[in-house]
Amino acid sequence: MNDIIIFPGDSEGVFFQNELPFIKKYFDNIFVLSYPHSKDKTRNVFDKNNNISEYEVNINLGLLFTKMFWKWLVNDNTQNEIKKHCTFSIKGIKKFFYIVWYGLFYVSAQKIIRRNSLINKKHTVTLYSFWLSRGGMQRLY
Repeated sequence: MNDIIIFPGDSEGVFFQNELPFIKKYFDNIFVLSYPHSKDKTRNVFDKNNNISEYEVNINLGLLFTKMFWKWLVNDNTQNEIKKHCTFSIKGIKKFFYIVWYGLFYVSAQKIIRRNSLINKKHTVTLYSFWLSRGGMQRLY
């Protein structure tokens, strides 16, 4: 079986709507990880498609105190990005919070994937990300 995990998914978005017929053609199960509060907008898409499951990625500050977040934070890729883009300026501080926000998104997405067993070792799993989202660039399993 072929499964696909799409994130961050806004299934109401033009890209998703235009690509859905092709995605459905090649994948048995479609899992959409969406930004918070976008799930209500997408009900009509999912009611018509029974092989699509949507999971809302809720980001909360409590994730800052998890082992998974700190493991992400000390990762070489994360450290290199912080060193490269974060300075003691308004722009650098904003960039730091932007990086941390996506770290929280990553941790929350990883928890959803693990809790719901979205990655099945017997299936081929494709990770698909619009605009090369940071959430799609991390190792999720």
